[in-house]
Amino acid sequence: MPEMVSGTDRSPWDLTLVLDGFNPRARDSHEPKSLAAALCARGHRARVLLAHGGVWARQSEDGVGPAGVPGGLAAELEAGPEPAPGNLRRALLAYDGSSPAAWAAARAAARRGLPLLVLEPGWNDLKRLRERVLETFGRHLWGRVVRQCTQAVLAFDPLAREQAVERGFPAELVALCPGGVDRGVFRPGMPTRLISRHRLPGRLLISVGPFEAGRGLELLVRAFAASVGQREDWTLVLVGSGSLRGRLVTLATRLGIAARVRLLDYPPAEELAGLLGAATLFALPAEDERGRGVQLARALACGLPVLVADLPRYRFRFAPGVEGLAVPPGDLGAWAGALGRLAQAPELRQQMAAAARSLGQRLGWEPAAQAVETGLERAWTSRVPGSRAG
Repeated sequence: MPEMVSGTDRSPWDLTLVLDGFNPRARDSHEPKSLAAALCARGHRARVLLAHGGVWARQSEDGVGPAGVPGGLAAELEAGPEPAPGNLRRALLAYDGSSPAAWAAARAAARRGLPLLVLEPGWNDLKRLRERVLETFGRHLWGRVVRQCTQAVLAFDPLAREQAVERGFPAELVALCPGGVDRGVFRPGMPTRLISRHRLPGRLLISVGPFEAGRGLELLVRAFAASVGQREDWTLVLVGSGSLRGRLVTLATRLGIAARVRLLDYPPAEELAGLLGAATLFALPAEDERGRGVQLARALACGLPVLVADLPRYRFRFAPGVEGLAVPPGDLGAWAGALGRLAQAPELRQQMAAAARSLGQRLGWEPAAQAVETGLERAWTSRVPGSRAG
């Protein structure tokens, strides 16, 4: 696995993180806002700008401001933030190197002579027509401009790194940057009313994510039925929404385990954290790497042992055999066997839970902020040869 970048102790930065406000996955993602907050906590000035058709809305730690900034990104950069004491270096961060927002950020960085760092989330399930079109344009049209203006790329996992290289970024510019978890919310011991509200009995096997094809949920229901699902002391809890909800209910009924399978809608983050902390095992039975493993990281942060499809993107987030088990994707016998093994080994589950709690303490956004600092130092050195802080 490529070596991760680490933090530095240089002078602070004035940072603008640019993302596409028309892309709901970028607009609604917790990552840019959380990363900006972590950078602010380390003494930098950081803000998020959302692109909305020529208007850029400023986002603070409390969310998007009530008014956009007319005139586009160039005008916003010319105005800059309010004066600050000291001599802050300025830089741009672009979220998703193939997005129109990255193109605008690259042009603004070139005009202003600012370093540009690209953050690659590694989205792998481009289903929407608009996303497919923008991905094509991003690769073949404005991607060249972004690549020319970028001095460093931080990829949130190995698949994101591969995608960045496939898009034409030189491999030596792309470093792995660990994505973070909101440790203020996702941590052991959070309360929840979901267990009593939904009458969830016994030990809980929980999976969180879309009820869609490729997520392996039907296999998980079958594996549960072939192992602990026939017992009275286990309940399978599927949290999410999607087109397969009816099929999952029908499958559980046909297998005779409907009373021990519950499907819940997505709850607020605090309630989800409490539910994860109260569960016994977390399962990610994905058939491929279209999901990014965000819920896996949240489960680990809550101290929950995990059963995870043995795919590189998910193995990156934990140590198989330590915080949980990696199981071959799509292998019903292997999944049923893994469930049965952990169900019969409470001491092993306790060891894995302790290891998950230890790992979870390192899953906040602090390491990602440190990685950004190192990437910025590299970008600054590349942009202004021989220059030091200031």
